This record gives sequence, C-alpha cells and structure tokens, in this order.
Amino acid sequence: MLIEFYDDDYKCWFGLIREKNIKFQNVMKTDKTGTTIVGICLKDNVILAADTRSTRGKFSNDNFCKKIHFLANNIGCCGAGTSADIQNIIKYLKINTNFLNLEKLNESKLEEYVKMAQDILYNYKGVISAALIIGGFDYYGFNLYSIYPNGSAEKNFFASMGSGSFASIGILEKNYSEKMTLKSAINLSKQSIMAGIYNDLGSGGSVDIYVISRDQNKLYRNLNVNVRTMFYNTKVF
Repeated sequence: MLIEFYDDDYKCWFGLIREKNIKFQNVMKTDKTGTTIVGICLKDNVILAADTRSTRGKFSNDNFCKKIHFLANNIGCCGAGTSADIQNIIKYLKINTNFLNLEKLNESKLEEYVKMAQDILYNYKGVISAALIIGGFDYYGFNLYSIYPNGSAEKNFFASMGSGSFASIGILEKNYSEKMTLKSAINLSKQSIMAGIYNDLGSGGSVDIYVISRDQNKLYRNLNVNVRTMFYNTKVF
C-alpha cells in the first residue's frame, strides 16, 4: 500500500504508518503560510476581513500586508495561501471579466468570477496554493462564496479560511445571525480575525475590514489589535 502526502501531513499519520508498515511518498514540499480571512453575508451588505501578517515558513515578512483585493465596484476577494498564486489569479480574473463587461456593457456578475477561479484551480488539481473568499452583489442579491485550492466552491452566509480559520470559525458559528445589523457584523468579523491571530502563530499584524454595499464601499485599514483585551470584548466603533 502506497500513500501519497502533500507537504508534511504524514506526521499526523506517523503512528499508523509505523504500526502497519505502510510505505509513503512525500510528493511535494512547500513553505508553511499563515493567514486568517473571513467573510460575512447580510441582506444588504457583504463584509470581508483579514489579518495583515505575511509569513514565509517560521519567519514573519510583513505585518502590514494587504489580503483584501478589489475585483469590481460590486465585488471583493480575500486570499489565503501563496501570495504569488493569489496575485496572479486576481490579475487573471480582473483582465478576463473586464473584457466580458466591455462586450455586455453591464455590471460584473459574482458567479462569473467564482466559475473562472474554480476553472483555474481545478485545472491545476490543488497545486496552486490559493484559497479564496469572494463576495459582493449583482442582480441576484448579495452572496458569499468560499473557493478551495482543488477548485470546489461553497455558497455560505459566513466563511473563514486560512491557518487561523479553526479558531475564527468557532466565533462565527456562535455569534452569527441573519438578522444582525451591519455594525454587529463588522464587530463580529473583527472578533473572528482576532481569534485567529491569538490562536495561530502564522496570523498577526492588524485587522483589515472591507464593507460592500450598494451605495458605497468602505475599507477599514490596519485596525489595532489590543493583546490585553479578550477578542470577544473588542469593538470597531
């Protein structure tokens, strides 16, 4: 029996491998990345949030990195994974959808971005290290999608991805409500990012929040993280 592992996942199965005498092959060696990204969808808004730490393995490169990307006036995106892969996917999506918009002379559709991103990631079978949260609105309303590196996608009311998502998703599942106000949703997005920062060494820096609405979009950049304050007591306003 031969089991193929990506990166160093075989460490989780070391006991079974030694007991059953299973042969394994380490297919790919990659640098560990650290990120916490969050998306929340409301009736009239979409909130995207992310930490600002850029890492390479065990080292921190930048504590003011921008992980929220502008795709169109009505659509935004968060990325977790290898920065080069994410930047090239964002560039590809912008160029191709701009050509489509010139042909049709109307606003961008959210599903067009999602399907293009899915096609790119699926064609490379997970080799591209990019996990995306895409949210915004079109004539179908406000929606939020999470796209995994293998090309699969999910439509959710809230989502969290990255190495700090295990902590942040717990905050979202406990406190999210479809009837919550915009102010409460912004505070919840910050709380969930801070949960990832406190519980994941790869996440850190400060918090970026991008609010998408029909009237105007707002970007809250480099919100301070007070380590002395527990994450569930923090407020944006």
